[in-house]
Amino acid sequence: MINLKRLGILIALAVLLQMPAWASVSTWSDLNDAADNASEGATVNIINDITADGSSIGFLQKVLKLDFENYKINGGSYSDESPLVFLGAGASETKLEIIKATFTGFNTENGIIKGANPRIELTDVSFVNNKGMAINNEGYNGLVINAKNSDVNFKNNTTYGIKSNSNVYLNAYDGKTITLDDAISIDNNFDGNLVINNSYKAGTDLNGTVILNKNVDFASSNGTISLGAKSAYKNGTLKLGVEPANSDDFRLSVGGEATLDMQNDNVDNLTMRIFSGSEDAPLHLKLDYNAQTGKMDLITVSDSAVGASTPSIIVDAINILVDGNATDTEFLNGLGRTVINVSNDVISAVKDNVTYLFKPKTDISERGAYKVSKASNITNLPRYIQDQYSLLGNDVAITEDMTLTEDLGTLTGNGRDVTIYGNGHTLDLNSHNGVNVANDQTLSFNNITLKNSNTLFDNEGTINLTSVVLNNTYANCASSSFLNFSGYNDFIEGVISSDGKVHLQSGTTNVRENFTLIAKSIFLGSTNGTKSPIVTLNNHGYIRVADSFAFNNANINNFGTLSLKSIIGSSYKPTKFVNNGTISMDSGSKFYVQQNSEFINNLGAILNGDIKNAGIITNEGKLNNDVINFNKYRHDRPPYYGKLTSNIDDIAGLIYQQGDSSEDSIFNVTGGTINDAQKIKNYDGENGGIVNILGAVKSQARLDNYRGKTYVKNGGELQVASSETSKIFTTSGNVNFENGSTLNLRESTIPTGQKFSPDNLILAENDTLNLKMKDGLTLNVTDSSAKGNFSLKELEIKDGTVQNWKIINDDNNLDIYKRTSLDKDFKLIKTASSASGTNFITYNNSEGKISYGTKDLQGALGEVKNVNKENDYFYEMTGQETAWDDFSKGRFIVNGNNNTILNSRIVIEGTGNLVLTNANLSDTTLEASANGQLVIRNSSENAINLNNSIILNNSNNSNSGVRFEGNSDINFNGVYNGTSPSGTVALDLENATLTRGDKDSHAFWLLNSGTLKYSDDSYLANGGMNAITFNGGNLDLRNGIASNVPLYGLALKSNSNIFVDVDLANKSMDKLTANNSSYTGGKLNVAGMNLLSDAINDFTSINFTEDNNLKSNVAYTGDSQVAYSPIYKYNVNYNANNGNFEFKRGNGGGGGNASASDAFNPAVLTGPVGAQLGSYLTQLNTYEQAFANMDMLMLMPRAQRIAMKYANKYASTQGTGEGGVITFSPNQIPEEQKGLWFRPFATFENVGLKNGPNVKNIGYGSLFGGDSDLLELKHGWDMQYSFYGGYNGSNQYYNGVSIYQNGGSLGASSTWYKGNFFTGLTANVGANVGEASSMYGNEDFTMLATGIASKTGYNWELANGKFIVQPSFLMSYTFVNTFDYTNAAGVRISSDPLHAIQIAPGLKFIGNLKNGWQPYIGLQMVWNVMDRARFKANDVSLPNMSVDPYFQYGIGLQKRIGDRFTGFGQAMLRNGGRNGIALQFGFRWAI
Repeated sequence: MINLKRLGILIALAVLLQMPAWASVSTWSDLNDAADNASEGATVNIINDITADGSSIGFLQKVLKLDFENYKINGGSYSDESPLVFLGAGASETKLEIIKATFTGFNTENGIIKGANPRIELTDVSFVNNKGMAINNEGYNGLVINAKNSDVNFKNNTTYGIKSNSNVYLNAYDGKTITLDDAISIDNNFDGNLVINNSYKAGTDLNGTVILNKNVDFASSNGTISLGAKSAYKNGTLKLGVEPANSDDFRLSVGGEATLDMQNDNVDNLTMRIFSGSEDAPLHLKLDYNAQTGKMDLITVSDSAVGASTPSIIVDAINILVDGNATDTEFLNGLGRTVINVSNDVISAVKDNVTYLFKPKTDISERGAYKVSKASNITNLPRYIQDQYSLLGNDVAITEDMTLTEDLGTLTGNGRDVTIYGNGHTLDLNSHNGVNVANDQTLSFNNITLKNSNTLFDNEGTINLTSVVLNNTYANCASSSFLNFSGYNDFIEGVISSDGKVHLQSGTTNVRENFTLIAKSIFLGSTNGTKSPIVTLNNHGYIRVADSFAFNNANINNFGTLSLKSIIGSSYKPTKFVNNGTISMDSGSKFYVQQNSEFINNLGAILNGDIKNAGIITNEGKLNNDVINFNKYRHDRPPYYGKLTSNIDDIAGLIYQQGDSSEDSIFNVTGGTINDAQKIKNYDGENGGIVNILGAVKSQARLDNYRGKTYVKNGGELQVASSETSKIFTTSGNVNFENGSTLNLRESTIPTGQKFSPDNLILAENDTLNLKMKDGLTLNVTDSSAKGNFSLKELEIKDGTVQNWKIINDDNNLDIYKRTSLDKDFKLIKTASSASGTNFITYNNSEGKISYGTKDLQGALGEVKNVNKENDYFYEMTGQETAWDDFSKGRFIVNGNNNTILNSRIVIEGTGNLVLTNANLSDTTLEASANGQLVIRNSSENAINLNNSIILNNSNNSNSGVRFEGNSDINFNGVYNGTSPSGTVALDLENATLTRGDKDSHAFWLLNSGTLKYSDDSYLANGGMNAITFNGGNLDLRNGIASNVPLYGLALKSNSNIFVDVDLANKSMDKLTANNSSYTGGKLNVAGMNLLSDAINDFTSINFTEDNNLKSNVAYTGDSQVAYSPIYKYNVNYNANNGNFEFKRGNGGGGGNASASDAFNPAVLTGPVGAQLGSYLTQLNTYEQAFANMDMLMLMPRAQRIAMKYANKYASTQGTGEGGVITFSPNQIPEEQKGLWFRPFATFENVGLKNGPNVKNIGYGSLFGGDSDLLELKHGWDMQYSFYGGYNGSNQYYNGVSIYQNGGSLGASSTWYKGNFFTGLTANVGANVGEASSMYGNEDFTMLATGIASKTGYNWELANGKFIVQPSFLMSYTFVNTFDYTNAAGVRISSDPLHAIQIAPGLKFIGNLKNGWQPYIGLQMVWNVMDRARFKANDVSLPNMSVDPYFQYGIGLQKRIGDRFTGFGQAMLRNGGRNGIALQFGFRWAI
């Protein structure tokens, strides 16, 4: 046994770190045990309702989660104690979580949950009907309450709902509500706040509602309710009940745009002692109003309450409580009202068909006050427009949709100002003209749809559109006119042409694809500088602006066409302009992007016109003119610098840069070609600017007027494709190559034998520059600027006349030769015909020279050995080769091109280095000794195989004697033998796997990245002589054997993963045991398990490690804490206290919404799922199809059926034809004769199987058959018989399992008729073949089905048969047998035949119209009796699955065409046990 000291890896034992463990509890006592035994980070699962027993449970962990899985916790009586006490262990990182619980029936004055220190986080947890206090948070780390997946309620808790000594966070997710009916107290005397929808978790969309029905008691005078956060996310609503809405000490800090809802059916009086906010985070209000008293919800704000902030208020809605005639009201009072920004929108509200109008008063001292009036209801709008003396006043309302029968006409009356409130209704102008508005008049439309007008308005004055829909409307505005938009406008189809001013004042305006807006000028936002609200314009149509297009704080999204003369952005507020269509600037005009604003030109988008950018431009489309990447407003001030990101090919013009000592304009170049020396330049002789090369950029012309800085970033590539020899990229300024960047000189036109000597190339010390070179060219640099390393990645032999040349040079420092090397993935490109056979490259790192020639592998290896220098060598294989030699100096790179080295032996001695890239091995031995190194590398994207080969590692190389590298898989099916303890073998694969297929001896693995997989555990175990250091890589022991793997040493340095086999039946699993172990960092994550067998008991515990150090450094990170055996599903958790993994069979209907099938692997359920949905439901469909001909016949009234029976015998006067007589033809009714029919069908549905999974089911197929003539029997009976066959197919998908079934059936049916009574009988037999795909692969199974069905019904005829009510009753018996089969996991699936009875009463309502049309509505309730599928998996009974009852309803239409053809179509919706739609079609030809 090798002594640990010789390994050199003795590391002091780390301090024990606790990791997650698990426990499942079903009683209060179990929960108490979990508190004592659960380890740090554990999740404790409660698996049923539990009742507290009066004992108090204390939790000491710093991190713990209790998952109650939506069960209830029923309380007991506690005197001075709390049921659950969270003590925590230390400062701010402590956290206790409870999720999905309801606490009820407790009696405690100290709090059901008491926190002494940690942050307590409750998600979807409610407290209902408790005596005393719900939560008592005495800690200082905050209390977090989330309504994430369900609503949260604090109700009927007699003292406090919440009492906290620190911040309380209430986070209501979108669509969820937190309701607090109980008192809240925040006792922190310094800064305790109630924080609503402003989560401490970044990036959370909190757009739900928090309802406060009690006041918040703040101990601190600085305590506030903090609402919302400035972000891209919505901030939801705070809704106040009567008590808090009438508080005289309300404190509100608005952090982001949110809503305060005071609508509680009461007029409230709220005094805000603190009210802070900002104009770009407005507070939206919803208010109540009593029109009888004139009182509205009133908010009183003093000037001291507002302080230095500038809150903003927008009133969204007003609820009318009581009708009345009050004319004045206000929602804002106090001195603070003068500094609060209040929206000036007119608010309309409707009650009992009366429209109330709230018009803001304009005086600053009355800010927040309204003049209240009522709009007159109007029925004749043209008369009102044309009557300047109308008694209806200036405000009128439409109370229903209106269609005009005449033009609206001319708005009469000098200075007339009219508003038409639509209240959501439609005004259809019915192709009539709209209204003419004079230059001193104003016409406003509010909340209305206007459509179908050739001239909606001819405007010389002012028209206001607020929340208006325009559809098929055309309008004109004169040069003196004003057209204003606010609210939410939707312009669908039509044209607005304005020679005046168009102003988008607030809200959102959508211009759709078929709408055109032509204007002299358009302004978005407010002219009030910094106090502009956000305005949004979404253009999908065509907008033309002949003069100025200006905006202040806007979002502009263009999907159509914008044609602009000038664009003016505000410097006060940012604007985001996104182009997905085309923007065209007039000749000579510039597109301005102001500072703090952003322009995004997406893929496919076009901007025609010069750009001046002082903001941010991201371009993936086309910019067809110049870009000036800065904006200078005044000569006495510095400019604002822009940031531009684009492929240079996507910019047709020039790019102007500028900068100074403190700031530069930035151009991020993602790719493209520079073929113009002026492409990037400085403006007017200025200097500065930064160019960052992020992708592959080709320089065909050196920039001669750019004096800024250039950086080639990591991953960027500068391709020089010119003949310049002295400068690179630019004649002025340096080019800085960062680590991992590339200089490509392969396309340089410098003649062979010359030097490229850029004196502006900068490479920092220790950085590496990748080179792509051509033959005969020398890169000549100076040490003063190029101090880093050079890696030759590609060499192209283009000329072929020079076979030995200096590839790199620095006359001042020959050390550059040593700093240059061939890349491990070096690529040789041969374009010169004379070099076609070249396969051997030598780089002389003492002279900086490259030479090339032609050799075989043996000759190349001999050259490396004989030269015996620390050079780099490269050899490229073209087929199978053999080599037998050794070398002690130099680095020899062999590119195998996926060829094979066979029957060889290569020994790397001294300081030699052999890199085998993309090479297979067969019967070959490779040995690294002394300080030599062997690197086996695969970057081919195909697996390489090392078959029957030996790797010997006798090396003391400090960087591992053997290394496996690359990004593709390696299969090593040979022996590894390491004889030196310091000779480690390193794994450095990128998302790839090294699979070991033979034994390791003295392998000291260093797993840095990638996966090491063993096809047999014994290959690693091998007498305990191997060691593993986990340093970020993965170990995969899943091979069908669960065993103990003894190791010489085990070290954990960084987070790493292990995958194991588990034998539940024998209570064993893959485990590592080591003589020597050390843990210096990270966790060993068991990331996946292969369950080989099933457990005998429902709960099984298996030891993974007994190493006390390792126990606390293990975590289970498997997918969703679940693992699958071939039959069962198990919940898996790790217990850090004993090092055991605990397996509990999945919840087989044990509580909550779980199904019995949840306990099983979905792959084992293919049989019962297929039997129910593929065979049984197909049989039910076949019965319906078989009776379709009877249904077709019985849609007819009795008179027609009698006529059919006695055709050509006599005339009946019972009909409904002209004169009460029906005339007859032998072929009048096709169903009277024998015929052929064809009926395709399809079903799309979701089926929640009882005791089974939820299945997405698609069924399809066709039946075809033939009928006899209608035969006359005795006693008034008639009979017809049929034979049919058909194809059926289906697809089922559930929980990652897919089943496809195909089959057919044959059957016969007979039907009997007497008067309005009918009955039928059918029988059939069929077979299905199924193919299932699961996690284990594919499997096939076969099913046989047969059955018999009967359908009986009666027609009640009304209106001489024009309307028929048809009740019916269908009953069937089905037999389905699934033949035994073995599934893809090797499990034997057997079953008993399925015997099922279907009972389906139904009702049809049938109409018989002219010309043979017969529409109908069908209703049917379906019960399935004795339909449970009984299956076994290896003698384990699977859940007996069945289809729950369901209701189906739908419509159909039948039509007879001529005397031989009948067709029908039917669509039926299903709800209940089946949810979806069934489609049927039928065609019948009479013979």
